[in-house]
Parts: sequence; C-alpha cells; structure tokens
Amino acid sequence: MDGWEKLKILSGAFAALVIPIAAVWIGNTYSAALKERELQGRFVEIAVDVLRKEPEAGAAPLRRWATQVIDKYAGVPLTQEAQQDLIKSRPLPEASASTTNSIASVSESDLAGVIAGFKAVGATDIKSVKQPDGRYTVIARWPRINLYLK
Repeated sequence: MDGWEKLKILSGAFAALVIPIAAVWIGNTYSAALKERELQGRFVEIAVDVLRKEPEAGAAPLRRWATQVIDKYAGVPLTQEAQQDLIKSRPLPEASASTTNSIASVSESDLAGVIAGFKAVGATDIKSVKQPDGRYTVIARWPRINLYLK
C-alpha cells in the first residue's frame, strides 16, 4: 500500500467523522438562532402589553424596561421623546386591525431560512414567488402590531 492509498483511506475516515459533526453543529446553531428570535418576539409582546396600560406611579422602571426591549428587538427604534411619553404619561396606542406586509428578495439557498424566520416571529400567510432572475420574493403578513412611531 503506497502513500496515496493511505492518504485516501485517512481522508475518507476524517470526512466520515468531520462532516456529521459539522452538520450537527450547523443544525444546532440554526435552531438556537430561531429559538432566540422567537424568545425576542415574546419579549416584545410582553413589553407592548406593559406599555398599553396607563402609566401608574411606581411603574416607570418597568415601562423603561419595556421601551428598551422594543428598541432592542422590535426593529422600530423609539425616539427619546416617544420613550419618555410612554414611560411617564401615555399608553401605547392599540394596534389597528389591519395587517402589514413584509417583503424580502432572497436567493434560493436562503429561501427556507427566511420563511422559517418569518414564521418564528409570528408572520402569517407567507408566500414565495420565483422571479425571472432566479431570486425569490417572499411576502409575509403581520396581523399583530401596526404602529408607526416617529
């Protein structure tokens, strides 16, 4: 048995060990990211519930936390003025009954991840359409929060 044959056997054994380990690691990383995003969405829901109530004496620390959660996870940063209003004097307005749409243009390799991400954060009625350039347009409806804070 010459050196090339030994190298071929060793590389096959190495690949048989490394590929499954890498696949498990990638799967766990992806799963953890989806769970983290779902948890972030739940925190935003709790923060919105806190801020929908009329401000009460002694509730400022909790309301401050809620505005920080929205700033960090909701993707809609609040101005300092809006934060102070929500903390001290104003409840968060109720969401309208209408829905909003999110649209993403993604490659075929990213399609499953984008759809899973939309589902993880509560999007419904998710549709994807293949475009002539090979990319996919993904449309997701958001029936939960429809607020426009400036």
